[in-house]
Amino acid sequence: MWDEINVSIPPGVRSYPLIEKIREATIKATEANAKMAEEEWKRVTHEEGLPQFSATPSVDMRPAGQGVDIVVRYITRAGVRLETRNRLFETVVELMRQEREAPQTVAAMT
Repeated sequence: MWDEINVSIPPGVRSYPLIEKIREATIKATEANAKMAEEEWKRVTHEEGLPQFSATPSVDMRPAGQGVDIVVRYITRAGVRLETRNRLFETVVELMRQEREAPQTVAAMT
């Protein structure tokens, strides 16, 4: 099942490095479910060669009034949907905190 989380990046946070870290964390966290979904899709459609379906997570940016909104879409099993969502949201919040503190740490050392 497809699921998504939405977060807003406040002004002052470098969005592109953060989005890349979020994408990597999402791929790692959903890798097993994505592989299972792609295998099931192949089995059901009897598709050979390159699949038309990809269960790779996506991370998209949208301009917002104050900063940028990020939408993370991924595939997970229904039984672990809430657990996966909570774990990913926690990871995203932690990455945002680290990214916000990173420039301050560099400035403090100079």
